[in-house]
Amino acid sequence: MLPKKNRLPAKEIRGLKKSGKLFGGKYSGILVGKNNLGVLRSAIVVSTKVSKKATVRNRIKRIIRSFITRNLINKGGPAHNASSIADAGGYDILILTKATILDKSYEEVVEDLSNILKKVLRTENGRQKSETS
Repeated sequence: MLPKKNRLPAKEIRGLKKSGKLFGGKYSGILVGKNNLGVLRSAIVVSTKVSKKATVRNRIKRIIRSFITRNLINKGGPAHNASSIADAGGYDILILTKATILDKSYEEVVEDLSNILKKVLRTENGRQKSETS
């Protein structure tokens, strides 16, 4: 389970869906938005469209939660260089899974999430450069 300060409340998920920017990958999509708290907050959505079985949906959430904890919150995992968005802080992240995530290994899911976060970083770095000039 994620620490409470790193969890995105349900009522704020609705706002992020409206105002966030979506980045897609093979197995999932990430909605990203700024917050004024200076801390990274995240939530994971695995719809019943992905699987009707709660055990399958929970397995997917555990894999993604492990990635978030290792690479974004604890900042020590193999994808940390690709996901230094946590260093900047002040972001809300909503991970939306696709049905293609079923039967994928931990490594495949981590690679996909790392690639999406690289896209996020490129976009955010470009946005920050344009704001400073």
